[in-house]
Amino acid sequence: MPPRVGSRVGLERNPVDLNDPDSRDWLRALVWPDHRTRFARLDKASQIYAQQKPEIRAGDALALLPDALAQAPADQTLCVYHTVVTYQFTHEMRETLDHILIMAGLRRPLWRLSLEWAGDNSYPLRLTRYQDGAKTETTLALCDPHGAWINWLE
Repeated sequence: MPPRVGSRVGLERNPVDLNDPDSRDWLRALVWPDHRTRFARLDKASQIYAQQKPEIRAGDALALLPDALAQAPADQTLCVYHTVVTYQFTHEMRETLDHILIMAGLRRPLWRLSLEWAGDNSYPLRLTRYQDGAKTETTLALCDPHGAWINWLE
């Protein structure tokens, strides 16, 4: 059974307004035409968004993240989740992200769940725990970057 999510906030440089039909159509246009399963997942995600509408903050994620972490309810476990984004970061930006999470982990334990390109044509799903200035990383699975499959590791 998946854990209960107490609250969530999205950080997005240019969020797509899923309330706008033209914006939804543009997002659908980014899916390859022969990927019918991806269309179905996108449509389902749009329906879930329409029902739950999470807070999405527009701007640079590295600039917004410290405040988002500081504002998270103290009685909830912190988890930062991201997929296929850090390949667009410079080395310095990736270091900054890690530094932000290490610093936040000094105040309370923090988890990072990431699905990112590993540079070798693989997409590992990694879980990293940040606590007391230390981090512990575990690779949980190898995944298709578009969600078609997941191979769990032991």
